[in-house]
Amino acid sequence: MVKEETGPIPDNHVIGVLQSSDEDALRRDLADAGFPDVKVMGADDIDREVDPDAEHANPVVRIIYRVVNHLSEQVAYLDQYEAAARMGNRVIAVRVEDDDTAQAAGQILGRHGVVDIRFFGKLAVRDMTPDSNPSAASDRLP
Repeated sequence: MVKEETGPIPDNHVIGVLQSSDEDALRRDLADAGFPDVKVMGADDIDREVDPDAEHANPVVRIIYRVVNHLSEQVAYLDQYEAAARMGNRVIAVRVEDDDTAQAAGQILGRHGVVDIRFFGKLAVRDMTPDSNPSAASDRLP
């Protein structure tokens, strides 16, 4: 499966761990807020869907990703999501356009009890876990 050139997951996605929330209600709230591009991944599909090294992108993008990943915590965070999926949790990824839409998506995820919420922008990762969320210390690396 070839990833879109607009960027594979995690680029421009808000990602978190969905532990016990009602997935259908969460999807409805996201769709109602204008977020139709949502993927919920378990252990079997996270490797297929997440492309942290942009292996399915063009060669120039792959080089940029390698440099950025070398200087970033992104790979460690993605490993954390993969470990959560392997423990039976679901990982949710919501495509966003910019920082404002990322903030809106993050708030919806937080209201539904999603933990370890992060915005993966083009060149940076930002923790969005609300202070009231039990995983607020989500900057822990695996």
